[in-house]
Amino acid sequence: MKIHMPLLSSPGIDHVLSETRYHKSYFFPEYTICGERMQHENRITALLVSEGVREFGFVDQSRYDKIAPLGYGLQDLLPSARSALVYIKPLSVSVVTHFPETYSGPEYHAYVREKRKINTQLRRIGEQLVDIFCDWGFNTQVIPKGSHNYRGAVSLKHCAVYAGLGVLGKNSLLINPHYGPCLRIGAVITEYLPTECGAPLKEHVCNFCHRCITACPSGALHIPRESEQYHISVETCHAWYCIMRGISYQVKDADVNCGLCMKACPVGKE
Repeated sequence: MKIHMPLLSSPGIDHVLSETRYHKSYFFPEYTICGERMQHENRITALLVSEGVREFGFVDQSRYDKIAPLGYGLQDLLPSARSALVYIKPLSVSVVTHFPETYSGPEYHAYVREKRKINTQLRRIGEQLVDIFCDWGFNTQVIPKGSHNYRGAVSLKHCAVYAGLGVLGKNSLLINPHYGPCLRIGAVITEYLPTECGAPLKEHVCNFCHRCITACPSGALHIPRESEQYHISVETCHAWYCIMRGISYQVKDADVNCGLCMKACPVGKE
């Protein structure tokens, strides 16, 4: 299930569901869409909408874990997992478009504050979802942020792709049809088996402009080869950021606050 809803003012659940587009893509034949499960998913929808989330979707564990690198699947984090619920929130386009090439000044700090604010909101949403799923008897945990050797415990952006929330762009970021790359991702892994799960988008959200590649001052982005969605040297990207900020280069939990490739992307802005 992947859901997109228009902006609503003070939405009630009936209004929300009537305005929601459901994208059927994957079914579990051992379950029927029963009233209890729909009530569960209605409650999840109401919570996410109340927190300002307009797009979210479920990922099928068995489908995702087949493509995940060894040791980085959903069941590697939660052995009893059956799905993940992924949700996204946009960053301020105005803040992103004013990101400075100097990596300093008020515009830079506004970008860092915006990222942290949205990350805090996503973490709060995840904690609420954990409480709800656990109240229903489904073991659930938030997919943690942070990385080791530039790889998180589970890839949030790849989960988002399999939830139908976007595609991977040439800048290596999730590109959503409505927000472009100006977004942050949150997710929980759960034992809950939804009525349906999402699937990767078929539309070409990231086109052939190469603006992000041209805009990258470090040279970390390259035109993808035929079999690739993107081609990036994360080490080069990180090293350039550290030089520009005058900070030490540390791989663990690297937090690169650069918005230049987001700024260059036309998706979600035109």
